[in-house]
Amino acid sequence: MPPRKRTLLLVEPLCTGMVHVEFNAALIAGLVTAYPDWTICIWAEASHQVCLRQRLRAAGQDDTQLQWMTLSPAIHQSKDHKRGPTDLNLAWRIHHWLREHPEATRIVWSSVNTNLLWVLQSLPLRHPTLAILHSHLESVLIPPKKTLPRLFWFKHALVRPKPPNLQLVTLGPSIYEHMLNRFPGVAEHVSIMDHPLLWDPLPKTPADTGPLSFAAIGNGSITKGTPDFFSLCDMLTHRQVDAAMFYIGRLIESSLQERATQSPWVTVPSPTKNLEIEDYQAWCERMHGFVFTYPPDSYQLRASGALFDVLRCRKPFVSFPNPYFRHYVQQFGPIGVLCDTLDDMARVIEGWTQAPEQYSGTAFEAASLKARQYLTSQTAATQIEAAFNRIDARGFRTP
Repeated sequence: MPPRKRTLLLVEPLCTGMVHVEFNAALIAGLVTAYPDWTICIWAEASHQVCLRQRLRAAGQDDTQLQWMTLSPAIHQSKDHKRGPTDLNLAWRIHHWLREHPEATRIVWSSVNTNLLWVLQSLPLRHPTLAILHSHLESVLIPPKKTLPRLFWFKHALVRPKPPNLQLVTLGPSIYEHMLNRFPGVAEHVSIMDHPLLWDPLPKTPADTGPLSFAAIGNGSITKGTPDFFSLCDMLTHRQVDAAMFYIGRLIESSLQERATQSPWVTVPSPTKNLEIEDYQAWCERMHGFVFTYPPDSYQLRASGALFDVLRCRKPFVSFPNPYFRHYVQQFGPIGVLCDTLDDMARVIEGWTQAPEQYSGTAFEAASLKARQYLTSQTAATQIEAAFNRIDARGFRTP
């Protein structure tokens, strides 16, 4: 009997449905690129698998290397302190599966919470392992107020000594820098992977008739600075700027939903529930530009999915200069305009309506091309291999 193909195990323990589909689909493409002769065995919840398969097919990604294992929906509870038994059960399931499948020699966790990070640092999961850090990392900035959630604070697991087979992965250089500034003791066990994207064909060009259209996108909340977006729209209306303003996404707080009803100059297609992905994309394609009013001190330790939605649309944006956005503007060039105040944003949008080519012309196209050439599954493949090489360099070998 010929030997089995070597296998890399990809585990998505937290996401259901469309959540993180763009990232996980591009990650799968990166793993296929990095390990073309391996089987990529993907453990994920059933509805998430369906969405991943659809996204990979739409991108023309070959799936002959892929094998699928289904996680029970019961594991997808929201709070870490309520998920302990199911997370531990998942870890032991994988441990036993690995013992029965010696051809599986590497593991990638596409997301982890507090429980799973504790497990990866404690249980005998002795294979070279990458753990990709998403929004849980940002939770280290503010300790939970209640006693039980505080016991499950991600910071407690993050600062714990790491075994030689474990490498944490941050989604971008700015996150890496902020993380190591706060926790220099984990530097040996942290690598970088820029958020990869599957680039679709060029989206539809907005109609030339009528005013230019601008939108904020994603789930709107007070902490994300959404009230500032409505204030910006008020300023533009007061200045009689010829721009059509939209909010494409759900407004979480009722106060924001009420604010939307009091701002007839802002179109909000679906204020109380998430749009279907096709509708969301269709609305985004209608826009000439996008607006981000996230606070300047936000996105220190997490990536912005909305930013990558905009990059995939090949449209410019205006934003406050939070660290994550600033990094990619510095790396690629004028994919967007960074403003210090709402008044600056209003002036930029007013100028944009008067001379659109200054914001979406040759300089933007060159910067957008650099982003498309860099934020790819090939770049992810190189960075994934580099992260595993860090483990190899510590002298760790698969048992």
